[in-house]
Amino acid sequence: MISIIIMLNGGCAEKKMRYDGRFISVNVSKMPLDEFQSNGWTIIAFENKINYDYSEYEFWLFKNNKIIREIKLIRDKDDKFYLREQAGSKVKNHAVFFAPPVYDAVKESLRTSLLTE
Repeated sequence: MISIIIMLNGGCAEKKMRYDGRFISVNVSKMPLDEFQSNGWTIIAFENKINYDYSEYEFWLFKNNKIIREIKLIRDKDDKFYLREQAGSKVKNHAVFFAPPVYDAVKESLRTSLLTE
């Protein structure tokens, strides 16, 4: 006789996998869309497909192989799309888009913003 025991732990743990890129190695829950360097930062980008014509993007910014900042493209209540960074109670908008942007436009806006810091 074979018994099967199923245990539920109230939550769903994200599976971690190792990403070994050109410039950085890090544990992630899903594979990055892109990896690049800009203004002294190593950056990995993730895509979250919302619907057919819109994706949200998340950027992890590293220095010395340590994640320092996270910047996300989000759709806000005013139906604009913000490339936004939240550090504690401070919010910094790196770019604003009036229509769902393509990835290359978001990436270029992030690069431009980092150059002006």
